[in-house]
Amino acid sequence: MLWENDDATRVTLSEGMRFDEHPVLVETAIQLQEYFAKKRKVFDSL
Repeated sequence: MLWENDDATRVTLSEGMRFDEHPVLVETAIQLQEYFAKKRKVFDSL
């Protein structure tokens, strides 16, 4: 999704790349889920 007047070429993703295949994004999602469930107050460095 792009914002109005956003440059579509500023971020490139490999076609077919899924976030659940990248370990940093998987860990980020876990930590955010814990935070919003009020089970985490501090984030680990990735």
